[in-house]
Amino acid sequence: LSTPPPSLDELLGYAGVRWEIEALVQVPVPAGGWNTICWAPGTPAQAPSTPEPDVLDNGLLRVGFERGRLVSIADAHSGQTWTAPLATPFGHLRAYEVDATKPLHAGPVLGTTDALWERWQVTECGPVRWTMRSEGHIGPCPAALEVRLYRGERRVELHVEVDWDGRDGFLAAHLPFPFAGEM
Repeated sequence: LSTPPPSLDELLGYAGVRWEIEALVQVPVPAGGWNTICWAPGTPAQAPSTPEPDVLDNGLLRVGFERGRLVSIADAHSGQTWTAPLATPFGHLRAYEVDATKPLHAGPVLGTTDALWERWQVTECGPVRWTMRSEGHIGPCPAALEVRLYRGERRVELHVEVDWDGRDGFLAAHLPFPFAGEM
């Protein structure tokens, strides 16, 4: 006979007190490299709202998606909204095949392959971080793109994962932003 796995309270609790929990928090870390965090459980002031399936909003920026592709950014501070061309949305991944017989394996571009997103979902919806994760492939290579917003920051963070199989050419992330940015 097998026994059922222990409950989370049995694993993390002792003497009726829950000593450990998983949490995502944003805190400053001093030069010493550590900090202490504690909190008392309570009831939330309001029930969390259900996120829109194709929008991330941290109160400062609102980013919109279409089929897993980042297509709009609205800035509440300036009132401006930027929309990306559908052919190359913000953070668009494209593989370029080159003629490897040329010197330094960098001949002319022979063709391109765009990322195709097959699955996407909001994986975090605040209150510290908001994340949309898109998964798919670029040709035969698995790929993922995470778009992140953080509380109190007017910053969009793009995290790219590609399991590149060593083919001839290069991979580009297109960022058709109409303003200066930092990589």
